[in-house]
Amino acid sequence: MNRFRIKSGVLLEYRGDAGNVEIPEGVTELGKSAFERTGLETLRLPSTVTKLGDRAFADCDALRELYAPGTLTDWGKGCIPHAVRVHVPAGSGADRLLREAGCTVVNDV
Repeated sequence: MNRFRIKSGVLLEYRGDAGNVEIPEGVTELGKSAFERTGLETLRLPSTVTKLGDRAFADCDALRELYAPGTLTDWGKGCIPHAVRVHVPAGSGADRLLREAGCTVVNDV
C-alpha cells in the first residue's frame, strides 16, 4: 500500500505509521488535515512544497520537528502546532514569515 495519497501535486492523506517521514519531491502542497491523528514525530518537506493546508498536522501530538524549504510561503489555520520546531534556511522568506507568525524557528538547514 502506498503511504501517500497524492493528486495533482497535493498530498491529500498520509496512510503510514512511521514516526519519521520524508515527503517525495514533486509534492507542492499538503492538503487539509493530511497528517491528522498520525504518530508523526519528524517530517521533512521537499523543496517543491510551498503550502501547508489548514490543520495539516491536527492532533499530531508527537510531532516535534518539521524541516521546511525556504520556498514555503503559505500555511493554513492551526497548521503548525506550538511545540514544533521548524527548521528552515536562514534569511529565506519562510524564515521571516514563520518568525512573524510566532513559530519556533531553527536555522540549521
